[in-house]
Amino acid sequence: MTTQIVLSALEMLGIGAFIYWLIRGLQAKISSLERVVKVQNETLEVMERRVQETEKVGNIYKKLLADLPVDLDNYKAIVSKTKDEIILELKSANEEKGRRIRELKDAEERITTASKSSQDLMQELQVLKNLLTNPNKHDSRKRTLREIAEFDDRRIEEAVPHLIKSGNVSEFLARIGYNITKTDDDSILKDTFGEPKAERPRPYQVAMASLGERGWYVVRDNQLFLNHRMLTALEQEFIEVKTLPA
Repeated sequence: MTTQIVLSALEMLGIGAFIYWLIRGLQAKISSLERVVKVQNETLEVMERRVQETEKVGNIYKKLLADLPVDLDNYKAIVSKTKDEIILELKSANEEKGRRIRELKDAEERITTASKSSQDLMQELQVLKNLLTNPNKHDSRKRTLREIAEFDDRRIEEAVPHLIKSGNVSEFLARIGYNITKTDDDSILKDTFGEPKAERPRPYQVAMASLGERGWYVVRDNQLFLNHRMLTALEQEFIEVKTLPA
């Protein structure tokens, strides 16, 4: 009986030990599996972030490639527009230069055909050249004296003999048909180019004006109004135009 009890106890202890080590082994297996799963999850997270970053870079390249044709077209358009503008500017400058040369040649021919001495012809041609040429090479505008001398279809070559014979600019302007009024009252500008009143229509047919640092002038038909600063500037131009090379 005692032997049977001892055997039963040993059997129970053996079964208990087996169950204990079985449970402990299972726990170890479970812990190992949990670690593996955790590592795999972390690896998946890293891979997911890399995939997202790769997709972002890919999208950037896709956008660059998609925008490239448009950017190239815009660049070509800018280059083409700039080139066309430069061509137009050069063409306009050449046309202006050609026009001045034609004017000078036409005026030279008209003066040359007149019955005058060679000395008079040379003087008139030089004065005409001075009148047609702006001393400032970077300024394409006409001389103010030339603008006034050509106003209302006056011929510049017909004004040259009067300019040579005149002792000052006021005499020259009078010789080519202007009635001169010297005044510093610039209300004439507003009166000339303001809105005309129905009860007082404008008493002239054509008009021209200039206003700048050198003063102002207004031409209305044969009436020339100018302030003293402009008169001084015209006098200086008159002297420059009449000055012949040594």
